[in-house]
Amino acid sequence: MAILRTIMSIIFLAGIVFAPLNAQADQTDTRLNGLFETLQTLDNTDQAQAVANNIWNIWIETADPTLNENMQIGIFAMRVHNFTKALELFDVIVDSAPDYAEGWNKRATVYFMIGNYQNSMSDVQKVLHLEPRHFGALSGMGLIFMETGNDHRALEAFEEALKVNPHMGNVQENIKFLKEKIANSAI
Repeated sequence: MAILRTIMSIIFLAGIVFAPLNAQADQTDTRLNGLFETLQTLDNTDQAQAVANNIWNIWIETADPTLNENMQIGIFAMRVHNFTKALELFDVIVDSAPDYAEGWNKRATVYFMIGNYQNSMSDVQKVLHLEPRHFGALSGMGLIFMETGNDHRALEAFEEALKVNPHMGNVQENIKFLKEKIANSAI
């Protein structure tokens, strides 16, 4: 299941390399509605990925320089597997900005990466409360359910993620895998 952890990390970290600092946005940004609509109409995978990256960039943006700095350092700490430091920073972020969905999302990712699925799920639920269209969190929820042996709930979560972003190849693969697994277990 280490491969699943790596995949989830990639999902949650997708697009953040180009995240601008000191921009004013988050999950409430009005640009998101148009981007989500566009995501539904695209057939070209590269174009869809560019739109998804724009969504990730908006999700991560804030007007708070300290929050941005903590987020960037926390993301770097995750990348180098300094999970203790990443959790410290993401704790500060969610405490100081509890309505900032991406803070919860990043902390959920770290919890997943260290195998703390209960806390990861709790944070994913907070993300989805703040941003129901967060396809990364929906996919993360699916991975948590897979890790904990709840294939039916995993399938539901992945299908929800795909409704929001129909261009997630890894989610499509997980859906196919789970449908086959569930069908074979019914035999």
